[in-house]
Amino acid sequence: QPKCLGTQDNLKLKPYQLVGLNWLRTLHTSEVNGILADEMGLGKTIQTIAFLAHIYEKKVSGPHIIVCPASVVSNWNREFSQWLPSLRVVVYHGSQKERAQIRSEMHDTSSWFACTRVKVLLTLSRDVVVTTYTCFEREAGKQDRAFLRSFNFKVMILDEAHSIKNAGSSRYRHLLHLTCERRILLTGTPINNNLPELLVLLQFLMPELFDPDDEVESESGNLARVKMRQKGCSCSHLLLSHQKVNVERVKKMIKPFVLRRCKCDVLGELVPKDQQVIQKEISDYSDFVLHQMCQDHKRLNKLSLKVQSIFPAIRPSHLFVQPEDISSSAKLRKLEEILPRLQSEGHRVLLFSQWTTMLDIIEDFLIDKDYLYTRLDGSTAVKERQELLDRFNSDTSIFCFLLSTRAGGMGINLTAADTVILHDVDFNPQIDRQAEDRCHRIGQTKPVTVIKLVVQETVD
Repeated sequence: QPKCLGTQDNLKLKPYQLVGLNWLRTLHTSEVNGILADEMGLGKTIQTIAFLAHIYEKKVSGPHIIVCPASVVSNWNREFSQWLPSLRVVVYHGSQKERAQIRSEMHDTSSWFACTRVKVLLTLSRDVVVTTYTCFEREAGKQDRAFLRSFNFKVMILDEAHSIKNAGSSRYRHLLHLTCERRILLTGTPINNNLPELLVLLQFLMPELFDPDDEVESESGNLARVKMRQKGCSCSHLLLSHQKVNVERVKKMIKPFVLRRCKCDVLGELVPKDQQVIQKEISDYSDFVLHQMCQDHKRLNKLSLKVQSIFPAIRPSHLFVQPEDISSSAKLRKLEEILPRLQSEGHRVLLFSQWTTMLDIIEDFLIDKDYLYTRLDGSTAVKERQELLDRFNSDTSIFCFLLSTRAGGMGINLTAADTVILHDVDFNPQIDRQAEDRCHRIGQTKPVTVIKLVVQETVD
């Protein structure tokens, strides 16, 4: 373990985290990029900070850049202050005015020396820039991208790197144009849908080795090719199809560049996780309403589009869903049954839904039942997100945390809860796994229960 790591609180890496650190060291020494793909909750953030501490001790000059979802910016900043306070972290995020101010401070050498919050990036080797994917996916981020491209970063780290699984996206292309010497990708789900997604990540890491111009897989599932270039030998081709994949050949090809450990392999003391699928029959009234909605959809679709053009806040579902339809929901009735029991037994709940409109309904339900709760979704300001997480983790009187699956399902730590309720399951099971592991991770001391609510004969 690097001497400068965890000195304030005498923090120590776990044995498997030291293995991860040594793997990253080996990659760096060999001048190779890689993917740290440990299962969610094993501390990829800490292992990465340990690696930066190692190269800092080896006098490798910065700056480095970390790109992550907005929901985990505060967590990165906090982990640096706890584990490696000797590195000065610049959080490049905020409103357009705030980002302009940071750019001004970073370009104005005199203000760099006077500023303690953002300390001389251009003259200090031990600095890290933490920013979000937003800068690399919108037209409004043009200035941000031009500014970040002006730096020669030593190490670029992408957290939740499965976010760049689409090689045709603007996010992928813009990140590819950042100047850096080494690239490290962090993801607990390197494959969300199919194997070619992993190969896209490898192409991003090493375009000189994995040819980015070759097709990976067509939407129709036809055979595709990925060209692997090797020095001193002829090109080899990996054939992929939905029907047959040479798994052993794929493993052999990616083994030097990907490290993945599962919790069951490295954490023998980790608390168990119990999964329950609660299936409910749709009520006669809900079945009638659902049938009517399907019948009326085509007729009302044109009307709803016209109404939306006049009143954009109105969504199509609001045109034909009535309060009595909601109150008949089999899932809400099940929540009404299980939440009192969970509260009386001292459990605390993370309640996920894919839809913010559904979270609105559940929120009204919790208010009506006098449950203390907090809520985080995509509309929650980034500055407020860490405060919400801290409040829930420290205040045991808060019984329930409402989260949208996408915004609250990645990269955050909520080990104060021991029960996860998935109100609606995602079409991609990996997304649900990400959500479940918000509380089933290092630091959890209680057995974790995951409850999936499913209504029979519906899209569930």
